[in-house]
Amino acid sequence: MKLSLREAVSAFTEVSFDFDSPADVYKTRRGEIDKQIKALQAALKKMDTKQKRNPQSWNFKLDTLQGIEDNIKEMVRYAAGSR
Repeated sequence: MKLSLREAVSAFTEVSFDFDSPADVYKTRRGEIDKQIKALQAALKKMDTKQKRNPQSWNFKLDTLQGIEDNIKEMVRYAAGSR
């Protein structure tokens, strides 16, 4: 059986979960959130390293940090239930 490129990529990028209970869904989604938080922390550490090389430079992506900060604040409000 031959797959098109789109089908092959789709097979590796689409996630399919079989859940038996709401607790399974919660546990899986919570685990995915933890992975993303760890990835964000790693990305921020890389940004820190680049900024420390030239701390007086305004060329660093300050707008990126502002966007991250804004998104995190929104996520905290969402998680706290005060949308």
